[in-house]
Amino acid sequence: MSVALTPEQSDLREAVADLLEKRSPETEVRRLMADEGGYDPALWSELAAMGLLGLVIPETFGGSGAGAAELAVVCEQMGRALLCAPYLSTAVLSANLLLALGDTAEQNDVLPRIAAGGLITSVAFAEPGSARPAEVPLTVAARNADDWRLTGTKAYVLDAAVAQRFYVHARTEAGTAMFAVDPTAPGLDISPSSTVDQTRKQGTLTLADTPARLIGSADAGGSALAEAL
Repeated sequence: MSVALTPEQSDLREAVADLLEKRSPETEVRRLMADEGGYDPALWSELAAMGLLGLVIPETFGGSGAGAAELAVVCEQMGRALLCAPYLSTAVLSANLLLALGDTAEQNDVLPRIAAGGLITSVAFAEPGSARPAEVPLTVAARNADDWRLTGTKAYVLDAAVAQRFYVHARTEAGTAMFAVDPTAPGLDISPSSTVDQTRKQGTLTLADTPARLIGSADAGGSALAEAL
């Protein structure tokens, strides 16, 4: 089925296409494929200035509150140009996950920074053996007097080398939940994954009694993750 774009969507498509034609030519794509970080911070700032990082984020959190159609227009052009950037992990998956979780404190802290290009995030939901989220994760969250601790392994984590916050899906006594983990947290090991497509970097997280913060409720992780995906 053919879907006609609105004039505003056409303008958005042309603006993104023009930018990426200049900033994501083949030579730049190949350079970033060989770079450990895998993205250009200057271009990331330009994407933020254009409002593209806050596309799905409501205006109350510093975004533009656009819909899936606008996101599709933007992602199509990014795919066409083989853009190397943590867009899917941060501006799409993480943003939608936080909206689904409904944790106001985390939304107020993180969503404006994502929209402004000031924070790169990733969602760790897959485990070794499958790129799909496990219905019952092997990664376990244990609660002590002061905080939560995570133990387990997460695979195929997008942009693991540059993420400044991970949202990790883990099992609790009440069900499954999402937890925020700092990349410098004790007990966390981050290792790069060798993949065919180096335009989208991936990594593995190994958590060993790693401190974490519960985001939302202890039984809402699976439903929020499904909504985000």
